Amino acid sequence: MNEMHYDEETLLTYIENPAAVDCGDDLATHMLECEPCNRMFASVQEFLSALGDASVWGEDEPTLLEAEPDEEKLEEFLAFARTMSSEQEDADVLVPALLRRPSEEWRRDCVDPPHHRAPR
Repeated sequence: MNEMHYDEETLLTYIENPAAVDCGDDLATHMLECEPCNRMFASVQEFLSALGDASVWGEDEPTLLEAEPDEEKLEEFLAFARTMSSEQEDADVLVPALLRRPSEEWRRDCVDPPHHRAPR
């Protein structure tokens, strides 16, 4: 299976207008096989549905805020936040190191950062 996943923007565009996505056929095929993309797709659909719900835009507090959080979605969000934090920490080290090196070496260093390479 392809390890690449579609982002929210692509899925949103696909939901609104499948013909507007260059990879529409590939996306549809991928969705048959990829559970993470199916979950993201369902989440985007749920978001769009909520936007169309008049109670969301009413004077009162939306009922969506009164509900208990979905534990699975909450854990996905927290896992994503942990990943983003870890990636930011890595970037804080990697980017200054990259900027000190010739740009020709950046691609190699991004794929195989010097601190991950075995000593020579």
